[in-house]
Amino acid sequence: MQHFQNKEFEKAAHYFKKLLDRNFNPVYYENLLKCYIVLENYNEAGLVNIGTGEDLTIRELALTIKNTIGFNGDIKFNTAKPDGTPRKLMDVSKLHSLGWKHQIDLRSGLQLTYSDYLSHIAMMKSA
Repeated sequence: MQHFQNKEFEKAAHYFKKLLDRNFNPVYYENLLKCYIVLENYNEAGLVNIGTGEDLTIRELALTIKNTIGFNGDIKFNTAKPDGTPRKLMDVSKLHSLGWKHQIDLRSGLQLTYSDYLSHIAMMKSA
C-alpha cells in the first residue's frame, strides 16, 4: 500500500537525533474512547496516566510507519538537534487496576489509520 512517492515522503520526513533513544507511548483513539468509559465515573483524587504501559523509540516508530505505508527510501536522523526527554514511559498500573488495558497495538492502529486515509483519498478522487 504505497501512497507516497519517495520524493514526497522525503519532503515530509522528520529528522531525528542519534539512533533515537527518546521513547514515548502512543495510544490509538479507540483505546482512548474505551478508557473514557472506564474513567467516566472515576472520582478518586490524583491523576490517572493513560497509555499502553509500553514504549518505543522514535526510530522504531519511524520504521514502523515506513513499513506500514510501504516507503522504500531511507530515513535520515539529524544528530545536530538537542535531546528532548529521554524516556516518557508512564505508570499505567492505576488504570489497569480499574480494568482497562489497550487492545489495539501500535502496528494495528497505524495500519487501520493508514487504510482509512487511503480509502478517504480514493473516495475524494472519485467524487
